[in-house]
Amino acid sequence: MRYVKCATLSLLLFSVWGCISNSEESTASDAEGDTSTVESQLTGTAMDSITFKNNGTVSVTSSGASFAGTLTNPPASTVGPGGSDFYTEIGIGNVTSFHIDYSAGGKRCHFDSASFPSGASCSFTKNAQSQGSTFATCTATLTSFDFMTCSQSVTFTMQ
Repeated sequence: MRYVKCATLSLLLFSVWGCISNSEESTASDAEGDTSTVESQLTGTAMDSITFKNNGTVSVTSSGASFAGTLTNPPASTVGPGGSDFYTEIGIGNVTSFHIDYSAGGKRCHFDSASFPSGASCSFTKNAQSQGSTFATCTATLTSFDFMTCSQSVTFTMQ
């Protein structure tokens, strides 16, 4: 009789654990459903419209461009003093990610931008860092954004 009670109790506990376990899995799939609902509300493909401005007194060179998706045109290899360059990254779905370095002598700026669905909206990021042996003033400014496609316009400036 003792073995039957233990077996019954074990079976009962195993059944309760199975129900709880399935309940948690259902909750997880519902949360994933919410994400796909948000993504389905977005329209079109995300794009990063990027402007680079050289506010320095010497020419700068670009290097290390990496991105998700495609570029409409590659960054100019050299941008003269007071000059600028413009390019567009066409993302993968509603995600963009762009990284590039510009340098002149010991000065070097590293720039990043990205956009992606986040919760019920879009997140937009930008970053500028001086990474050379000589300090450079590097700025990244978000100039516009579109919550329907997760697209953004960013201006990178080096001085």
